[in-house]
Amino acid sequence: MSSSLLGPISESAEAYHSRLEISRSQIVDFMRSPKLYHRRYVLRDPVYQKKPTAALDFGEFCHEAILIHKDATAGFRVIPESVLSANGSKAGNKWKEWEAANQGVAHFKMHEVGPWLAMWESLSSCADARRLLLDNHEWSYEERSVVWSFNGIDLRCRIDRVIPGCIADLKTCRSGDINHILAEIEHRKLYIQAAWYSWGWKETSGELLPFVFVF
Repeated sequence: MSSSLLGPISESAEAYHSRLEISRSQIVDFMRSPKLYHRRYVLRDPVYQKKPTAALDFGEFCHEAILIHKDATAGFRVIPESVLSANGSKAGNKWKEWEAANQGVAHFKMHEVGPWLAMWESLSSCADARRLLLDNHEWSYEERSVVWSFNGIDLRCRIDRVIPGCIADLKTCRSGDINHILAEIEHRKLYIQAAWYSWGWKETSGELLPFVFVF
């Protein structure tokens, strides 16, 4: 495998994750456990693959709404209470029929809409966050893949947004408390992501840009 310097590449998240180059998350998995890396990426053992979660689904929705649509009301549907089961769960024929008719968007229960709109209000009312993620600039790239090589090893990353003078990355987390955010940075090794993405952008564009997380 030999990749030339490529980027920014416009492709779906699915296409990006099907690539064979080494990603930052793979490096973090190897640091945590070489066995995990071997099982997940070399043997492709189904038991060791990442499972979809509600948190991951919500994070994907946030990225789409903020970075692509730039609209709080785009990309989701409110689930009518009439299609939920008696205990409020997503089950039964009515739910299955409604879900099938509303593919391609996030599904929110009524009580989940308020917290999302509050997040949007917090983001859009912060001048710095708005500049990094929402405002128009002379140019910008959203959700773009970058591929480069180092010592014969092909590498990749997927950047949330690049604007003149800065790389920005959106992160969702359970709390805005600074201690929680610092714990998330350590647990998820986000300092490696910052260095990895800045490196990839410099290799493909020739420009070393500061990297900023928006939580």
